[in-house]
Amino acid sequence: MANEMQKTTPFGMRDKVGYMFGDFANDFTFILSSSFLMKFYTDVMGVSAGVVGMIMMIARFVDAFTDVTMGQIVDRSKPTRDGKFRPWLKRMCGPVAIASFLIFQSGLAGMPYGFKVAWLAVTYILWGSIFYTSINIPYGSMASAVSPESKDRAELSTWRTIGSSLASLVIGVGTPMIAYVTVDGKTMLSGSRMTIIAGVFSVCAILCYLLCFKMVQERVQLTTTDRSISEVAEEMGILDVNYFAKIFKRTFGMTPTRYRRENRKK
Repeated sequence: MANEMQKTTPFGMRDKVGYMFGDFANDFTFILSSSFLMKFYTDVMGVSAGVVGMIMMIARFVDAFTDVTMGQIVDRSKPTRDGKFRPWLKRMCGPVAIASFLIFQSGLAGMPYGFKVAWLAVTYILWGSIFYTSINIPYGSMASAVSPESKDRAELSTWRTIGSSLASLVIGVGTPMIAYVTVDGKTMLSGSRMTIIAGVFSVCAILCYLLCFKMVQERVQLTTTDRSISEVAEEMGILDVNYFAKIFKRTFGMTPTRYRRENRKK
């Protein structure tokens, strides 16, 4: 019974903090890449800045297609007992973290130049244009499914900004303190330390994505779908519609039918 009741818990602080962890997870890989990738590949890997910039530009063109494609995939996906958007956090947190880690492999610095360029192109596009897109778009869309109230969604946006700000502080300030070393009086970026940092941040990203998945609940299906209440209950893992109505009323103070009618009027 506890699991079923948790699925219909009213919107609250748990959702806000959980949603904050989602953007914290995003930025563990995004800020690391946007802030240190160019420096890493030019100073550590020996790839020219022009080549790195060209690969980044190509990735932006790829983004134009993958963003639209992923939006269509998410829009057409059928809700599960975990919701419509939340499952993507669990599915893609591993791939996006692994791809981010593979970008910063200082052990490949001695490989041929062409190999390093190809490695950057493949890992960077996999991370940013495919895996990051496939988790960030569902994450951003999830706010509309957490609560039917506009003020609740505004609060989620605020907490998302808090998560982004905290990540910027941790990554933007903490990483340079660890990643740079002094050699013969000169401050240099350490390739081996960057690899370790990327690995640690990848693990942290996975943990934060899973916290977001665990803490945030999608609860607006009754007001955003024409499916019957029994179908909605079944998608939430409750096969007995009478039992679903009972725990729903105990949680929200009204029957599912009344809840749907009153919220659709809004």
